[in-house]
Amino acid sequence: MRSLLPVLRAAVSPLVDVRAQSGTESRMARIDRAEFEQVVLNLVVNARDAGAKSVSVITSTVRLLDAEIATSEIVGDVTAGDYTVLEVADDGQGMSPQLASRIFDPFFTTRFPGRGLGLAVVLGAVRRRHGGIAVESEVGVGSRFKIYLPTVSADCARQPVPNPEPPSAAETRGTVMVVDDDPSVRRLLATTLREAGHNVLDVGSGKAAIEALASLPTEPTPLLLLDVTMPEMDGTEVMARVRATHPQVPIVLMSGHTSSYVEEVAQTARPDGLLLKPFDLNQMREVIATTMAAAASRQNRRNVG
Repeated sequence: MRSLLPVLRAAVSPLVDVRAQSGTESRMARIDRAEFEQVVLNLVVNARDAGAKSVSVITSTVRLLDAEIATSEIVGDVTAGDYTVLEVADDGQGMSPQLASRIFDPFFTTRFPGRGLGLAVVLGAVRRRHGGIAVESEVGVGSRFKIYLPTVSADCARQPVPNPEPPSAAETRGTVMVVDDDPSVRRLLATTLREAGHNVLDVGSGKAAIEALASLPTEPTPLLLLDVTMPEMDGTEVMARVRATHPQVPIVLMSGHTSSYVEEVAQTARPDGLLLKPFDLNQMREVIATTMAAAASRQNRRNVG
């Protein structure tokens, strides 16, 4: 958590104070590092978007009993036992009970459509670790998210954490250009891809992507991970221009619009890969690996021909 603080502070306005504190007891929970960063970053960015000026990230421990679980509002798969609790509290605008009841729905957002990875991704990551989330919020006061992760023994914690959906063993590594106007999203995706062994370029607009692509060598061929919804030049326009000048470049579109809209866009634009937000980071790695492998195979056939 302490090592992640600089990333969290960089993801929010300098006017937002992000602090971390831990309880007196030291406990451990099993979660993949990329999953952990994804969960915390999403919650802190969510607090920023809610107008928070102060965000506290607090770790503690608790023992949940069956009777407490039955009367709690924890969403997830918790059972009686010991839990490590990650709490993210903010002083933002808060939420009504009606809004709070929908925040984990896929594609639901109070912001501009297509932005961010969403709280549904947070819930999915926590559920994969047999944990849960409780939300307390009041309009005009702020929100408090509590993540419950089962506590494990020191011997268990020393073992490597397997990814729930491991990337393909034949994963192809190369250069990926992440194109999204949301800097927090770019940062998270870029970090995950670098950890997977890719060389990553991240740019904040379609125009910048086209300019950067023009300056790159033709070999090896980069892959574009391209958001559909961006100001000035959206992903479909960027894709059309790239196809005209660099037809060999594989493109993976990502979007938070409804699946029917994205499928309609895909039928016209015909990208090499497609990701619907919110998506799992391992899913992203899998799609990129598959797309890169297919592009390499096409290039090899052209070279032989």
